[in-house]
Amino acid sequence: MGNYTKEEVREIIHTKYIKPDFFNDIFGARTTYNEYEKIKSSKYRSKEQTHNKNIYRNKHVFIFFLVLAFLVLIYLFGTSDVTKPLSFDAKALFWGDFLAILFFSYQVFFARKKILIKIKTDSFVLKDGTEIFWNKILITGILITNGKHKSYFVILGLDNGDVIKINTDESEMTGEDFIRIIHLNQA
Repeated sequence: MGNYTKEEVREIIHTKYIKPDFFNDIFGARTTYNEYEKIKSSKYRSKEQTHNKNIYRNKHVFIFFLVLAFLVLIYLFGTSDVTKPLSFDAKALFWGDFLAILFFSYQVFFARKKILIKIKTDSFVLKDGTEIFWNKILITGILITNGKHKSYFVILGLDNGDVIKINTDESEMTGEDFIRIIHLNQA
């Protein structure tokens, strides 16, 4: 049973994720944290809309590499001289690219989607099997890290003092939509 207050959990989150500016300046990474009590701009309007919903891993990375592999293939055909046989390096690059196209095409069009989060009526389950009940969540927020790559995380403060960090970069859903699902199911 949790016995932490909202203020105590907020302090844990700030200690864990909000670094002083001098730390950010030294390492070149800026973090922004915003806590959300209410989110209105979402496609989810009722809790019934969210029950038994799965949040899947997005396929943007596979699509990017599939397009890149096709561009390499176009380059190979565009720069090769059809009157001369291909060199060993060009043949190896062609076959490697062809295999990459097959692999990424399979991932984009045929592979089963991986479930990152499964929404239930009284909780949700993360891909590692951790189940979090709606009534245990005290604080919802979004952490944005700006470095070489901008990353988005949903931060959940639980009544037992635990802080859950969920990477939303790899999911089909935005952090705001996920927080809206949490708020709808807590009501």
